[in-house]
Amino acid sequence: MLHDLFLEIQTNQDRLVLKGNPEECVGTTLSGVVKLHPKVATKLKSLSIRLEVYGLVTGSAALKSGSLKLHDKHRFAHDEMVFFESKDAYTLPPKCHHYNFSFPIDGFWPETLHCHNISIKYKLIATAETTSLHTNRTTEKEIIVKRFPFANITEPLPPINVSDAWRDILEYDLYAARKVVGLGEELPLVLNFRPLVTDIHIQKVCYKLYEYVDSPIMKYGSHHLEEHAIELKSQSNDIDTPNEKVILLKMPTYPKIHHDCKNEFISIKHKLEVIINFSHGSCMKSIRLRFPMNITTDVTEHYFEALPLYEPQSCSKCTSCTPIGIDSSNGNGNPPPYTPNNVRSATI
Repeated sequence: MLHDLFLEIQTNQDRLVLKGNPEECVGTTLSGVVKLHPKVATKLKSLSIRLEVYGLVTGSAALKSGSLKLHDKHRFAHDEMVFFESKDAYTLPPKCHHYNFSFPIDGFWPETLHCHNISIKYKLIATAETTSLHTNRTTEKEIIVKRFPFANITEPLPPINVSDAWRDILEYDLYAARKVVGLGEELPLVLNFRPLVTDIHIQKVCYKLYEYVDSPIMKYGSHHLEEHAIELKSQSNDIDTPNEKVILLKMPTYPKIHHDCKNEFISIKHKLEVIINFSHGSCMKSIRLRFPMNITTDVTEHYFEALPLYEPQSCSKCTSCTPIGIDSSNGNGNPPPYTPNNVRSATI
């Protein structure tokens, strides 16, 4: 029977963008249609779709968190919409049936995240319950949800400005106009060195970005569930001198690193490390500097565009589908049976 029943979830947009802080995201909805197409007359007891928002810790991170399992799950929300249900099976004719759904998105829910062993997912799961003689049909679709904080654009942020000396033999200045940079963007840095003694030569300057991943509700004594460093590529300016450098640091993109994130389930922070290697006579020395950095989601023009309206594909494009006429008495526009939709919500 499973081969005779086609079940698909189609959403209005490829991904959701939460614009601004949680209070500014009020009114965001995830909507679309469940497409049900039995090739032959089929008896179904119910049809429903649910939205699950959850965090998952797996593998070594789960063991570091103190869990005795190889995975640990934290549920943020579980919303369900029932299109129809009946003790007696309802017979659906062999046509295309479209069932519209819409789920409100809480602005305080976290955005989608996929780290090595830690993830936050939004998943839609549609289930067609058949009679006891047949297996239920289920399909699912993961939704990508991103957040773009307007505050990063409007609020002034302090620059990186360091002026210090190393053991009274080398003074140095480091300046960066901003501490906030998007995934894949370039960060300008200015380095200036002033030797206080002879035989001081700057040999090499290296740059690393450190990422620290924690889970506040799942950490039991472990310092970090995940921690790794990425060497950054630098592009020097033509006006560089031996004691002055103007460079551009290219930030990595997903999946090498992730944007900063802080919620009840996960915390991601970053630090920029600058390593100055220099020689003093025949001896090699190094200075290591670390600064907190705020890595934001990649900024593209589509963040500022209105979300697209859903335009369902015409069933006439499918040779085995026949469009269904909508009864004017059906207020929600769904095909029969015309029982009202029930929404069940359980937010954790």
